[in-house]
Amino acid sequence: PAIYGTTSITPDLKAGIAVTTPFGLATRYDNDWVGRYNALRSELLTVNVNPSVAYRVFPWLSLGAGVSFQYADATLTRALNFAFLGAPDGNFRVDGDDWGFGFNGGVLIEPLEGTRIGLAYRSQIHHRLEGKADFTVPAAAAFVLGSAVADSGASAELRTPATATFSVTQRITPAIDVMLDVQWTNWETFE
Repeated sequence: PAIYGTTSITPDLKAGIAVTTPFGLATRYDNDWVGRYNALRSELLTVNVNPSVAYRVFPWLSLGAGVSFQYADATLTRALNFAFLGAPDGNFRVDGDDWGFGFNGGVLIEPLEGTRIGLAYRSQIHHRLEGKADFTVPAAAAFVLGSAVADSGASAELRTPATATFSVTQRITPAIDVMLDVQWTNWETFE
């Protein structure tokens, strides 16, 4: 989901806000699947609140910039193998969340009427997710392993990737525009 709003401060100066969910994923597996000791459920949700301003410098050139306030929430679960104790599987769950900050900017050029060329950049955002780790274990495992399976605090680093987008829009008729964009996403920062 996403919502956007803009307002005119002057004919050439605009302010806006966007609320989006730029990164999110969820995987869920059955409790008895073969890879349950690696993962049962993995969820990541980000919500980005992005106030921005844009200014038309010349009739053919506009510049914009904004700040990203991004909330991230993650949940990871997996089964724990206690077959070595003759006990059934246990469960491990980690939850954490954080607010991170970034920036974005863009340029829009209209070299000919009906032709627009845009370039936009969105920075990576660094999160330090803080939360808790919860163990659900059979009594035999709790007795043998003690504090190794005790609930505790948890933290993890998350970096959402930077993106750069190049776009071209060409008006064909008053009702038809043809658009093309190419986007680079720096996925190597996402671990």
